[in-house]
Amino acid sequence: MKKILLSIALIGSVLFGKTQGVVLNELYTAPSAANSEYFELYNSGGVQFNTNCITVITYYKEGAKSGFYVMNLPSFDVAPGGYFIGASADNFSVQGTPNQVAQYNWNDPSILNAYLKKFESTGAGYTEIIPFPPAAFNDFFQKQSGGGASYHVFVYIGDELQNIFFGGYSKKIIPDYIKNMPTLAVPSDGVCSKFDANFLTILDNEAEYTIANDGNDNGFYRKRDGQCGEWDKSAASGNHTPGLSNGTASGTGALSTTISPTLFNGTNWYFTYSITAGPAEAFPVTVKIYDDKNRVDP
Repeated sequence: MKKILLSIALIGSVLFGKTQGVVLNELYTAPSAANSEYFELYNSGGVQFNTNCITVITYYKEGAKSGFYVMNLPSFDVAPGGYFIGASADNFSVQGTPNQVAQYNWNDPSILNAYLKKFESTGAGYTEIIPFPPAAFNDFFQKQSGGGASYHVFVYIGDELQNIFFGGYSKKIIPDYIKNMPTLAVPSDGVCSKFDANFLTILDNEAEYTIANDGNDNGFYRKRDGQCGEWDKSAASGNHTPGLSNGTASGTGALSTTISPTLFNGTNWYFTYSITAGPAEAFPVTVKIYDDKNRVDP
C-alpha cells in the first residue's frame, strides 16, 4: 500500500514524500520436507528501521476451530533498501538454494523480546493455546481451502496495520470470515505495547491480493521490491530470493501532487493537497500527516 507522508515543519511549510516503510516482500508458504518456511520484509523507506515492534499475524482454520498465529519480531536494524528474514531455522534451505541465513528463527526460545503464540477463537474472544509452538514449527503460513483465500497475512507496525496479503484469492474484498473474527488483543513483548487487532474495520482497498496459488515447494513474491499490488507465485527456484532484490521499483508508480501553502488561523494549521496524476499500480494511497510536536506556532 502506498503511503503519502505530509510533514509540518517549524516554519509552517509542508514537506511531501512517498514511502511504504517496511513491507512484506516474500513468502515461502509451502516448502518441501527438506526446506523451511520464511518471510522477507523490505525497507523501502529512506531511514533505518528497527523491527522490534513489528507483529506478523496469520489466520488458521483446523476443522471447526479457527484463530490466528501471532509473531512479534525481535530487535533488528534494517537499513534503507535492506531486508529482514524470519524463518523456521537459523540456516535454512529453500527450493534449489541451501544455507540461507535468517535474522530471526521463530523456533529459538532464547531470542529476547519476541514471541510466537497461537490464539483460538471462542466466538466472542480468544483462548491462547499453551504450550505452543511445537519443536521446529514449520506451518506459520497455514494453507486454507474451502472457497476463500489460501493464505492470510497481516503485518502491524506498533498498533498500525501496515500490510495485508491474501494469496490464492480471486476477489478483492476482505473475506467475511475474517471480518467476523473477534477483535484480537495482541500482547506486549515486554518492550512494545499491547494493541487490539480489529478485523471488522479493515477496508477492502487496504489489502493486496493475488489470484495465483502456490503448489508444492512454492510461495509468493513481489515482482519488484516494495511495489504495490505486484504479487505473483514463486513457482521456480529463481523466484525464492531471501535477502536479495526482486528488482527495483525505483521510478515506478510515481505520483504527481500539488500542495497549497500552509495556513495558521491562530488555533489550527490548514493545508490542501491534491494527487493530480499517477499510474493505476500506485494506488491505493494512504495519506499520513506528521505534526512536529516542537513546533512554535506564530
